[in-house]
Amino acid sequence: MQAQRTVLAFFAVARLLISATTTDWQTAGFTDFLKGRLSGLSLSVDGTLQPGPSLRWDAALNQPAFWNMVLAPDGSVYAATGHQGKVFRITPDGKASAIWNAP
Repeated sequence: MQAQRTVLAFFAVARLLISATTTDWQTAGFTDFLKGRLSGLSLSVDGTLQPGPSLRWDAALNQPAFWNMVLAPDGSVYAATGHQGKVFRITPDGKASAIWNAP
C-alpha cells in the first residue's frame, strides 16, 4: 500500500511540473504588429487591425509593408513599398515584378 501511495505522489508531482502555464502580452501599436506576420488582416498606421483579404503573391513581394496600392484597368495591382522604395506590378494571376527602385 505504501508503494502505491509513493507512486501516486510521484505522478501527482510530475504532473504539476509539466503542466502548461498561461502567457500574456500586450501590443501597443503599428511597430509591435509589424514584427509578426498577418494573415487575413490589414494593419493601419495607427495600429488598428481590421479584417483584410488573404492574398497569395509571388515570392518577389517579400516586403514587410506596403504604403499604397492601386488597381489598374487591366486587373493588375501596383504596390508601393516604403522600406526599400520599390514599386511592384502584380498581374491578375499573382506574378509580381519590381518596376521601379528608388535610387
